[in-house]
Amino acid sequence: MAAVVVARLPLEPQEPVALVVLVAVVVAVVVAEPQPAALVGLAEAALSSSQPSSKMQINRSQNLYSPSSDPTRLPGSETVTVDEWNALVASGWLPALYVPPYRVSKDTITSRVLDAGKIPDLMAVIDGLSAEEQFLWTNYAWFWNDNPTALAICAQLGLDPAVILAPDPYLT
Repeated sequence: MAAVVVARLPLEPQEPVALVVLVAVVVAVVVAEPQPAALVGLAEAALSSSQPSSKMQINRSQNLYSPSSDPTRLPGSETVTVDEWNALVASGWLPALYVPPYRVSKDTITSRVLDAGKIPDLMAVIDGLSAEEQFLWTNYAWFWNDNPTALAICAQLGLDPAVILAPDPYLT
């Protein structure tokens, strides 16, 4: 999971150092020490070098956080300070990094299904879709990674959506 997070993080011009530090800390936490105490100080490390406000966004109901102080980056979020973050983590809250939806080209999806040896199965699944879904598959150049139809196709083919709908190297 940590490698997927590293690959999908969108580095914004105003936050490159903070996100790189955050990714390094998250990877170290996931690999070496998956305890709540290991996340204390994560906000300080991620925010100290690039964000003068030292605030982040969290969504308690979805158990997610974003190192950005921009509330539009994490829907339904609230802004917390570093001290509030550390108190939440110390109390046992274990959030996951919010990764915004991203696009994956149909060519990339098809190539990955081909690599898995499931093209005939994909063609059969597409033939079984409703007329509207067939039209969308035929005419769309890309899909969001959280598209319900794309996720259902992966499930029906027995393929891991994290692999088939992984970040597309040709789309940003």
